[in-house]
Amino acid sequence: MGINPLVGMAAGSISMAGGHGTAGGFSAVLEDMGLQGAGTFAMAAATFGLISGSVIGGPVAERLIRKHLSSEAMQPKDYTIDPALAGIESEESLPTGHAEHISNNEKEFQQYASATYALLIVMAVGTLMSKLLQHTGITFPTYFGALITAAIVRNVIEGTPLRDKLETEKIVSVGNISLSIFLGMAMISLKLWELQSLALPLFTILLLQVLMMAMLAYFVAFRLLGRDYDAAVLVAGICGFGLGATPNAMANMSAVCYKYHYTTKPFLIVPIIGAMFVDLINIGIITIFLNWI
Repeated sequence: MGINPLVGMAAGSISMAGGHGTAGGFSAVLEDMGLQGAGTFAMAAATFGLISGSVIGGPVAERLIRKHLSSEAMQPKDYTIDPALAGIESEESLPTGHAEHISNNEKEFQQYASATYALLIVMAVGTLMSKLLQHTGITFPTYFGALITAAIVRNVIEGTPLRDKLETEKIVSVGNISLSIFLGMAMISLKLWELQSLALPLFTILLLQVLMMAMLAYFVAFRLLGRDYDAAVLVAGICGFGLGATPNAMANMSAVCYKYHYTTKPFLIVPIIGAMFVDLINIGIITIFLNWI
């Protein structure tokens, strides 16, 4: 379309598969490479992807279920689903479930403090790792060191007695609070008037990606994943984190399961793939293309 290739990068997997976090991490890199207003492009694209992933996930899965699955294939299995596998969204949707997550005792505050300290330590070590990565001459986002450090620490601790002391749920909560603050700061600093000259090309790029994701999920992913109910639920998740983020995927899958029934496999696979492996693979792909451009 005769525009800067970096616009395609900002509106591509950096923002769509990576979400607001990756968009924010790469914005400075793109601006250093000469793309003025990279932060605005990336954040606008990430927001578009977040909404689009939520919009198409449920309908695509619904059509697959109605067209390809019999009523017997959609019946619940003979086991009880752990509510944790369905995500906190499903529990908190009911008053009784919501009440279980409310606590005011001192132990809760201590656990949140421990979770915050753990995050700060990983961020500090990750910052040093990012400094070392800069000497490789390859472009990495600023948070990549912390991402690698967190993955190593989590997997090492899982095999030690410290596992029981790792406040995973509290770490997720602190992370969500931090993400909300980050998104608020990012959104309020957007200079939307910078999109005026590239509004049509940017919208075209984003719309084509949404169509591609829907076709990929419907015609390819469903068949590769087994053409069953689990595959249909997974397709809803793929649309969610393929265009937005892992919470989108979980919400999409929960919406499908609310209508039919819960199943274990998708809620085990998607958080692992969407929260870690997609980021690692996506960063590698982005880095290759940025250094190529």
